[in-house]
Amino acid sequence: MCRNHSPATVTPTIVMRQHAAQPREATKRDGTDLAAAEDGARRLIEARDRAIEMAPSSKQSYVVTDQLDRYFRALDEAERVQVEPLLAEWLLSDDASERWDALRLVDHFAIAAMRPTLLDLDMKLARIPGPGAVFERERVARALADLSR
Repeated sequence: MCRNHSPATVTPTIVMRQHAAQPREATKRDGTDLAAAEDGARRLIEARDRAIEMAPSSKQSYVVTDQLDRYFRALDEAERVQVEPLLAEWLLSDDASERWDALRLVDHFAIAAMRPTLLDLDMKLARIPGPGAVFERERVARALADLSR
């Protein structure tokens, strides 16, 4: 688990882990293999954690997003669908860096399934005072506009 998770963002991951104790063939209502979805989320978290650890030593601010881009690009369509719940969790996180990384992936890879979560994020950011939230809302609005094309 990413060491930067706040308690509010841990819940979805914990829910997924509770299902891991079920037999390997356990599935969600939509037919997704729960064990595979958990494994995909775990690997994305590990990729982000490795990139965060590398970033200070490289003194390059784009290391994390670069590593996440490479990781996500290597996923096939089924694997991308499996990590969508984690991306949704990151988008709604209280951790601005998780939101930034998730929004970058959603925007860069045009992940249309994240549209409802982006709308939720926009409403969440509207309640947060300060210029940072305004800037993030502008990024969310651009991502939503791009996904609508």
